[in-house]
Amino acid sequence: MADALHGDRRSLSRLISKVENDRDTAKQVIRTLFPQTGRASIVGVTGPPGSGKSALIGAFARELSKTRQKIAIVAIDPSSTFSGGALLGDRIRMKDLAEDPNVFIRSMATRGAVGGLCRAAMDVVRVLDATSWNYVIVETAGAGQTDLDIVELAQTVVVVLSPGAGDEIQAFKAGLMEIGDVFVVNKSDLPGANRTLLDIRGMLQTYGSERPWHPQVLLTDSLKPSGMHELMTAIAEHQSYVGQTHVARRGLADGETQLLAAIKQELEFEFIPDLRRTQAFVEYGKKVANRTIDPYTAASSLIHALKRE
Repeated sequence: MADALHGDRRSLSRLISKVENDRDTAKQVIRTLFPQTGRASIVGVTGPPGSGKSALIGAFARELSKTRQKIAIVAIDPSSTFSGGALLGDRIRMKDLAEDPNVFIRSMATRGAVGGLCRAAMDVVRVLDATSWNYVIVETAGAGQTDLDIVELAQTVVVVLSPGAGDEIQAFKAGLMEIGDVFVVNKSDLPGANRTLLDIRGMLQTYGSERPWHPQVLLTDSLKPSGMHELMTAIAEHQSYVGQTHVARRGLADGETQLLAAIKQELEFEFIPDLRRTQAFVEYGKKVANRTIDPYTAASSLIHALKRE
C-alpha cells in the first residue's frame, strides 16, 4: 500500500484489484486510507451509448494534463448477461493516454450491477482520491437514462449527448435532466448540434426554479478537439460551487451519502445472507409462494419481528 501511495502504478493497480475482488480487503484498505480522502475533484461522465463519452474524456484529460494536473480515469463497461465478461473497450479508446505520466486509466466491469456503475466503484474512487490524484473521472457504462447512481459518487456530473441520434429525447428524461451539472453536446460538427443545445437549454429552464445550480450547456468536438477549455472552466466553477455551498454537497463529499451506501452494502453482503438462513424467512417465503400473504406484508412483518428480537 505504501508504494501505491507514493505513486507506483503497478502497486496501485494491484491494490485496486484487491479492493475490487475481495470485500474484506476493501474494507480494511478504506479504513486505513479514509482519513486521506476528500481532496480530489470527482467528476462523473454519463450519457447514451455512441455520444462519444470516452473520446471526450480522453480529450479532456489531455487538456488537463497540460496544466500538470494528475488525472485518474475509472471507465465502467457493461458485463455480458450471458458470459459475465466485459470488452473493457474504453481503455482501448483511450490507449493514446497510456504513456502520459499524469494519467492513470482503470477499466472495470459492472458485474451485473445496475445504475451504470459497479459495486466496487466507490471504494476504487476512494483509493484514487487518497493516492493524490487531482481529478478522478468516472465514466458510466452508458445506459443513459438509467445511469443515475453516479450522483452518489461524483461531485460534478457531466451529461454527454450528441445530435441526430435521438439523444435529444433521452436528454429530456427527468432523471438525466435532474442529475446533470454540465451538459455537453458532443460531435458538434454534426448537423443539428446547435438545435440540440437550444433544446436542452429550453428544457433546463423548466427546472430553473427548483435547483440552486444552473447547469451550463456546451458544444464540444472531442476529435478536433474543441470546447475543452470551456468544459474545464464549467467543471471548475461547479466544483467551486459545491465546495462553498454545503447544501449542494453530494457524492463522496456528502457524509450521509457515503454512510447510506455503506449501510446498503452491509445489508446486501452481511445481513441478507444471514436473514435468508433463518426459519422465519423460509416460512414467509412459503406463504408468499402459496399466495396466503403478499410480499410487502411479509417483508414488513419479518422486519418488525426482527426489531423485537
